[in-house]
Amino acid sequence: MDFLVKKYINYARKCIGSNEFRCYFVSGVNKKIDILENGKFSCAKFVSELLYKFKLIKNVHVNVLSTVRELKNCGWKKVDINNLYLGDVLIWEKNKQGHYHIGFYIGDGLAISNSAKFRVPRIHHFTYYRKRYIKLVLRYES
Repeated sequence: MDFLVKKYINYARKCIGSNEFRCYFVSGVNKKIDILENGKFSCAKFVSELLYKFKLIKNVHVNVLSTVRELKNCGWKKVDINNLYLGDVLIWEKNKQGHYHIGFYIGDGLAISNSAKFRVPRIHHFTYYRKRYIKLVLRYES
């Protein structure tokens, strides 16, 4: 698993600044609607699309809770926040608007996730410098 973790985290690093995860259109009444709002809500798509590419989950998701269910169904296990490893999936508590957030732990106190502000994947402190609590950590165990 170590090689695979390094491989998908390396790929995640290459996605920093990428517009690839910004949009997901669904059919509305007489028009298509981008439910990710041009990257504002793309964190689950970023994480799930990357893990799907590496065959660590079976489907791509655009919602954090459905991504978490998929991870658990595919063998990802809850681990202690004080025992983080490269490649762990971090799920942050809801923000003031009521949205969960998801990303990857990349070591040295850093994470990669899709930024709602910049609307692309970015590297940041894994707790946003204690401004956002981590609700759950998941690790793949084959």
